[in-house]
Amino acid sequence: MGCHIIITCGTSQLDNKKLTGPGSLGLALQAIGFKDICSDLNQATETDNNIDWLRDQAVERPLKEISKALNQIISGNGIRWIGQKNNPIGAELSTLIVLFHEAKQAQSTAGAYIPDACTTFLSNTQIEPKDNLFYLVCSHTNQGMFAAGIIKEVISLQGWGEADIIPVCGLCEQPTNIDIALQHFAEEILKVLSNTGAENGRPDKPVLFVISGGFKSAIPCMTVSSLAFCIPMIYLFENSNELQILATYPAMSKLKNWISAWEKISDLNPRSVPWFTALLDFRKRYPAKNWL
Repeated sequence: MGCHIIITCGTSQLDNKKLTGPGSLGLALQAIGFKDICSDLNQATETDNNIDWLRDQAVERPLKEISKALNQIISGNGIRWIGQKNNPIGAELSTLIVLFHEAKQAQSTAGAYIPDACTTFLSNTQIEPKDNLFYLVCSHTNQGMFAAGIIKEVISLQGWGEADIIPVCGLCEQPTNIDIALQHFAEEILKVLSNTGAENGRPDKPVLFVISGGFKSAIPCMTVSSLAFCIPMIYLFENSNELQILATYPAMSKLKNWISAWEKISDLNPRSVPWFTALLDFRKRYPAKNWL
């Protein structure tokens, strides 16, 4: 069945240390049309958040070459790289590799341990490397969309599922207004959530957050979303191979009390933080909606 997996995407995969030289993807950038990938992307034609730009020949060719090399490493026992200082696999894909690996282990040994929130989560047979729907939330920059494009391509090559790229208007290294940028970020998350989950009972696919990549300023928004909507949040620390899971599982009998708590916070009228308000208003509009 798979999951809905919302991933915040950064640009770690574009680090030259991951692309060239020993212990890397071993790419010759000039051979795929780049001298310096980040500088060349900065000088590319303004995309205006149009992901069709990724299909331009000058962009699509290097994207596919990087993805192909990355896919070969992942397919060749890629998990051995996770936690190594010279790991050529970006944070987002590294997290997915460990997630699927640990889920497989937990599912094969179900009943052989004392269950807790994390092992119960990992034992869910819907967490598997197929039939997933990925939402790659990235900055509105060329670098952000290109890096998300690599992740999308590798997901397809690995057969993990289908992926959509979601650029967030205003989200960049020097945003004009960070509160507005995060409001756009929250709105994109809510667009996904509005089309997933179940009004009553279990949804067709559980929803997961992967937050290993992307702007650190988005973490508070994702954390509140995780708590408000009871969605597990997953990440890897840099140079670590241990999956971190924030799993919030209030008993369904207590869900009304859980939602009531958010309603009380919302009643405090935190209008100076628009993204926070947007999340709470959404929870109040859909008090019975379930993403577990």
